[in-house]
Amino acid sequence: STGVDTTPTTPAEEYARYCGKGDHPHDCRALVELAQATDYTKWVYNNKWLNGKDSLCDWQLVGCNKAGRVKILALSFNNMKGTLPSSIGGLSELEDLDLEFNLMQGALPATLSNLRVIEMGLGGNNFTGAVPTDICNIPATSGPACALDTNVFDCPLPDCIVDNCAAVCR
Repeated sequence: STGVDTTPTTPAEEYARYCGKGDHPHDCRALVELAQATDYTKWVYNNKWLNGKDSLCDWQLVGCNKAGRVKILALSFNNMKGTLPSSIGGLSELEDLDLEFNLMQGALPATLSNLRVIEMGLGGNNFTGAVPTDICNIPATSGPACALDTNVFDCPLPDCIVDNCAAVCR
């Protein structure tokens, strides 16, 4: 033993132990919480996730921009079971969020509306509850690259979701 206490003292340090040294703290937190909330050990594609050595840009089905920020999450058909954590809204450089046809459930977090994604695939899951009212701020909700089908949300739905995302409500 070196006698040095290496116990993480802040939340950022706690998440950082799962990511690479240069990874952005918001990206690291969002992906660590997503992995933990959806039992990543049982995912079909989880190579290098949370191993504490590799940059999250090297994690399977994660794509990054030149600055090393998460740009793409392509985790469809991945046996993800659980909820979407609110920290997902911290992925400020994310352009493509694709979590279709998993077994995710619960409400969409209000922080989802912080994203500026141009493609958003959340269909084929079991999301329920109210859709955040400001979800129409997300660019993907104004065009054809938005899928929320097969989830059953509470009515009423924002117009952008009805018009562009194939969502249904009860």
